[in-house]
Amino acid sequence: MQQNSFKKRHRFNLGKTFNLRKQFFGQYSSADPVAVSQILTKFGKTRG
Repeated sequence: MQQNSFKKRHRFNLGKTFNLRKQFFGQYSSADPVAVSQILTKFGKTRG
C-alpha cells in the first residue's frame, strides 16, 4: 500500500517524502547503493 505524502493541505512534509523515497528505492535489490545514496542526499530533507 502506497502512502501519499502530499495529502495534508498547504503543507509539504519533507521527512515523510524522504522516507517514502528511501522505501521506494529499497524495493529494488539491483539498485546501486551508491547511486541511491547520492539521490537521497541531493533530494533529501532540504527545501529550496
